Amino acid sequence: MIAGSAALVVVAAAVAFQQRQPAPPDAVATVAPPTHVVEPPAAAPALPATGAVGRGAMVYTACQGQCPTFLLLTDGRQDLLGERTVNPPGNITLSPDGRWLGRPVNGGYEVRDLLAGTVHTLQPPAGGDADSAYSP
Repeated sequence: MIAGSAALVVVAAAVAFQQRQPAPPDAVATVAPPTHVVEPPAAAPALPATGAVGRGAMVYTACQGQCPTFLLLTDGRQDLLGERTVNPPGNITLSPDGRWLGRPVNGGYEVRDLLAGTVHTLQPPAGGDADSAYSP
């Protein structure tokens, strides 16, 4: 009789414990609207030919035709990369970490370290313009 009573107490405690656990919350995902809109500036300086400029956030153009291409830096500054640079005739790329900018120059391709200012240039092939792109 004592053994049966002990089993009953354990079962009753387990039922009481299960009843005190709170119900799991409903799964709700909230998506916030974008808080930052990037727009082409009315006037932007050209990307300096030499030297460090800072980490890039993105390369963009506002259209696929006659619009200029800009480099947006992580501090919010924007530099002009050129007019009508959308492929064709150009292929401008930015590394995922924003450090390296690749772009066509004089038939070849230039890879520039935006943080240190170092520039590596790939000369065009003997047969003509190269179709190049940077990829990390």
